[in-house]
Formats: sequence, C-alpha cells, structure tokens
Amino acid sequence: MTRPTKLSNYQAKKDNIPEYIRDLDNDLKQLYAKFSDFITFNSLIVGSTNTNVSMSALGDMIFVGDGSGLAYGSMYNHDTSTKVDLNTPGISVATRVPSGFTAGQTNMTTFQNAREIVVSKAGRYAITWSISFSADASNKEIEGFVMIDNTQFIQSSAHRRIGTASDTGAMGGTCIADLASGAVVALGVTNETAGGDLDVNIEHSNMTLLQVGGT
Repeated sequence: MTRPTKLSNYQAKKDNIPEYIRDLDNDLKQLYAKFSDFITFNSLIVGSTNTNVSMSALGDMIFVGDGSGLAYGSMYNHDTSTKVDLNTPGISVATRVPSGFTAGQTNMTTFQNAREIVVSKAGRYAITWSISFSADASNKEIEGFVMIDNTQFIQSSAHRRIGTASDTGAMGGTCIADLASGAVVALGVTNETAGGDLDVNIEHSNMTLLQVGGT
C-alpha cells in the first residue's frame, strides 16, 4: 500500500491503520538488516599494506610493521664492565652511565650513543630499569635513576648500599614520565655517601620504556 507520511492522515480510514503499522514494522526490520550488514565485518584495517593496525571480528588488535602501535624502546648491557667515576659525593651530583649498552627492541624511538633512547612520539611512558653493579670501596650507598634530558627524574629513584668492595648489588625502579618528542632517556647513578672518591662498575643493566598514553 501507499502510506501517507503521518499516521494522523489515516483518521478517515481507520480500518487501514493496522496495515500501516505492519508495513512500518517491515520497513524498520529491513532497515535494521541493511544497517547490520553495513557494520558487520571480519576485520577493520587502518593504515597501509606494510604498516597497519587491524581489529579482528573476535576483538583482537594486531599491529603490522614498524611504526604501528604504541611507541617503545629498550636497551641493555650484559656481562660488561662499565666504569662510572663518582668523584664528588652527594645527591646533587648525578652521572649518566656513559656507554656499554646494546639496543633492544624499538618502535618510534631511536637508540643512540650506546647509552640512551630518543623518543620520537610525545606521550606518557612507563619506564622500568635495573642495574647490577659493584664498587671499589666498602659501605657505600649508591642511588640509581632514570635521566631525562640529562636531568634526574626523581620518581624513578632507588638505592642500594654496598657492604664490602667485593659485593655485587642490584637495584631497579619503575615510573611513568611525560616525554616530549625528542626527549633523551638514559640511566644515571650517584654517590650518596660522603667520604671521597668512588668508582662503580656496572656489570648488567637494562631499561625499557613503553608508551601508555597521550600527552
């Protein structure tokens, strides 16, 4: 049947109102079916063939290629002997671990100078780190931390006291930092114990950062 646009137009033909309602119900069902077909898909892919993010029908998110997904970076040293000379004791004197690192996995970050990771994408990053070290003196307390653009990030700090010069200690920490594009992230140590020169020998260490949000 041909229906007017308003149900009130049927007032003069009340016997046709049930037919009007049935037709309207059928139209809505057909519209729903077409809309359901439109929004139902096996997967949604955003990006190019080589670099993309896809969402499967089961809800799995899959990243393909470098540059997809969230930014991350890592570096480590394993069974090395990296000396850090802490000549002046004090919390205000922070020394960046000078070198000896190897690149781990990176995505939208750059490992450089055998000691640091440069962030390409601004955001908030979860950072984890650990250092295993020995010292050349007894009863010394060492603080370790993340450094951002050569500045100690105090939210990441941890410390460890070395009982004797033959001891090997370990420490680590976690934090979330708001990093700008181009931020340089590294590890640092400082001597918290007064009483002269101190050399720290780093044997194992690692640092990982993973973007967890925007900025």
